[in-house]
Amino acid sequence: MAWIQRVAEIRTLSGKRNRLGCILSPEDASRLDLLETFFAARPDDSPMPIERRLGWRAPVSLVVSFAAHTSEDRRPGTMTDVSADGMFVETDDRLPMGSPVELRVTDPESGAEWRFGGEVARLTAAGMGLRLHGIPLALRICHRKPAVAMSKAA
Repeated sequence: MAWIQRVAEIRTLSGKRNRLGCILSPEDASRLDLLETFFAARPDDSPMPIERRLGWRAPVSLVVSFAAHTSEDRRPGTMTDVSADGMFVETDDRLPMGSPVELRVTDPESGAEWRFGGEVARLTAAGMGLRLHGIPLALRICHRKPAVAMSKAA
């Protein structure tokens, strides 16, 4: 869940700065710098292949649910990779290309839930790639303090 916490935090801080025009506190600005460096770094320092993605994706295996933006019809999936800007969800129940999506990830230990908005950016036989948009739903009103250390091992 550390990856999801980091994604939520970078989306929140960059959204506050870039989308809402807020001036970040020195602590938040420093944390955002750390997160941007963290997501830009390759875990093995290998050169980044040329692709449309801006950052590398970390392999994960998390149970998620998702729905079209205007629907409460939740569908199951498994997130298999994640970056600051997107994720891939394995599912047999794909949404159409370009569909707005609300994705939910629940921490099985704490019960904490993260909700991300985005759109379907890629479809494959295994599932769909999602491009994230905006600030995570639960963090739009208030920003949670950092809960995760910035080591690559987590």
